[in-house]
Amino acid sequence: MIFSKPVRRTRGGRFAVSLSPDERTVLRRLPADLKAMLAEPDDPSLRRLFPAAYQDDADKEQEFRRLMQPPRSTSSPRPPRPASCRRRRRWRG
Repeated sequence: MIFSKPVRRTRGGRFAVSLSPDERTVLRRLPADLKAMLAEPDDPSLRRLFPAAYQDDADKEQEFRRLMQPPRSTSSPRPPRPASCRRRRRWRG
């Protein structure tokens, strides 16, 4: 049995990744799942994504959050579909 490498470098210097349909589905869902999670600012699971910069100074922490976190927008343009999610011809190396 011959196994193909899941990641390979193309002649143009880019990388091609071979993913199963299930893996592609998971990766396509991630942006929407993350956006939904970020919409709940009081969710305790976000502490790992955004740890406190100033644990002993609430004023500095609030200022840090104000400067570092992007403004919440009700609408955002749809990002382009990553090349890694497009179907390509199977590489046989």
